[in-house]
Amino acid sequence: MDRYLVGEDGFVPAVELGSEGLEVVSGGIRRRILSAVDSGISEASGISDELGIDRQTAYYHLDRLEECGLLKSEGSRPARYSVVEAAFYYRPDFVSETDRPPGITEIPEILNGFMEKGSIACGIVVGEPYLHGEYNRRHRFGYLAAELAAALGNYGRRDGKIVYTDGELDKEIRSKPLISVAGPLVNTLSAELEDELPAGFSDDYNAVKTEEKTYSGDNIGYVARSDVNGTPRILAAGIYALGTSAALEALSSRPEELGENGAVVKGTGTKRNVDNIEVLEKL
Repeated sequence: MDRYLVGEDGFVPAVELGSEGLEVVSGGIRRRILSAVDSGISEASGISDELGIDRQTAYYHLDRLEECGLLKSEGSRPARYSVVEAAFYYRPDFVSETDRPPGITEIPEILNGFMEKGSIACGIVVGEPYLHGEYNRRHRFGYLAAELAAALGNYGRRDGKIVYTDGELDKEIRSKPLISVAGPLVNTLSAELEDELPAGFSDDYNAVKTEEKTYSGDNIGYVARSDVNGTPRILAAGIYALGTSAALEALSSRPEELGENGAVVKGTGTKRNVDNIEVLEKL
């Protein structure tokens, strides 16, 4: 896994030195070799002349520096060495890793289980852009998943693909926590989740229903969470496009205002630009 240190103006590639690597760089002659290579002396013969050591000794130290990742080489007879452009650090055994370093946004309650050890551990599912499913509809607003994916980056790094269409779902993808975008008319995963969540659509899809109330209007959306067969699922959808946009905006930018299992929300604005969101009922 690639590692980086956080600098004042960006990120710096980082390589962890083990105890052996720490021992390698503790010798003064090896630090002098590193400086020589960094100055442009790339072959053992040049190192030998620069430091006043025999060539066999130069090769020995160059090999040790390459083994611990401080140098890299290419070619042979003679090999040409260059420094690895990274910051190097040593972490003693008694220092453990943390899931949530300072400066990284705390994971909101509704997203618990969707992050793991500082990484995004879930998938985002949108409907296929062509006619499909029981209702023979296409999903026209799959781009909304991009906003959500960017928001998830506040809580962890991306280690692989996270956005899928409902036509891609296989056993491996289904084993992950999943966030389904838009309602059951355009997303077959959402159709599967309808009876598993604390909120859902009325039979005619013109209202959102919870145990307590029924809400109608083209600006009504909801975010609902439940564990399905032990795996977390979230559905963010609305009665119309504005409601879906409001639900995604709530989950992306104001998840801390949602209940443990989501909320019914109302958006104002347009289907492509939600100006404001009101939480009508926490779930």
